[in-house]
Amino acid sequence: MHAGTGCPCNAVMTGTAGGMGLPSSVKNAANADISPAVACTLGRCRGACAGRHGTSRVGGTTVGDNQVDGVDDGDDDTCAGGDLPAAAGLLRRPAMRVRSEILAALRVAGYDDILPGHLGVFQWPGPDGQRPGVLAVRNQASKQAMNHLLRQLETGGYLVRKNRPGDGRTRVVRLTERGWSVVEVIRKSVDEIENEWAAALGEPTYAELRRALIGLESLLERFPHVSSRAGS
Repeated sequence: MHAGTGCPCNAVMTGTAGGMGLPSSVKNAANADISPAVACTLGRCRGACAGRHGTSRVGGTTVGDNQVDGVDDGDDDTCAGGDLPAAAGLLRRPAMRVRSEILAALRVAGYDDILPGHLGVFQWPGPDGQRPGVLAVRNQASKQAMNHLLRQLETGGYLVRKNRPGDGRTRVVRLTERGWSVVEVIRKSVDEIENEWAAALGEPTYAELRRALIGLESLLERFPHVSSRAGS
């Protein structure tokens, strides 16, 4: 059980920590759908709240103060004074969870020759109709490395590389029926995770999160190599 008002998580979720205000949709969803203990786990607000709350239920799994899926994650992240952690750092665990669930679903469906490195080829918006060079940029990989992955998937019957109609110099990727079946397994797995997270965070907050990430994805698609340190 969470100890109550003594934990900085309460301040974080109500927008009072350090004078920081959160959007009303975040505060409303937090108050209505997430207990402070769950908010603490989702927000990685540890250290400052150590010992002030126990375990929580997130997606049917008991999660402690310093645990991921019930296992100590080894991190020593803190949110001193209740400040929100950097968004970039918070993207890691959701990405790891999605990756793990997709690979498990593919194994169950019989696609156990799909390796972790292949998931980048199938990532949204998908490889069908794309040039290998475009896929390399999306994955921040060399063209040689991407062509190696595509060759493996082609050998497995998931895709083919062929000349674009009317342009014999440009080769594009085309998914086979087997490849589209993999896409469907991935889509169902992601849908299950999204439904779980939307239920935990509340639909308004989750919709706001998706809109923000779509904007970020659009930026990275247009400027994949932009760095805040460029020119400094």
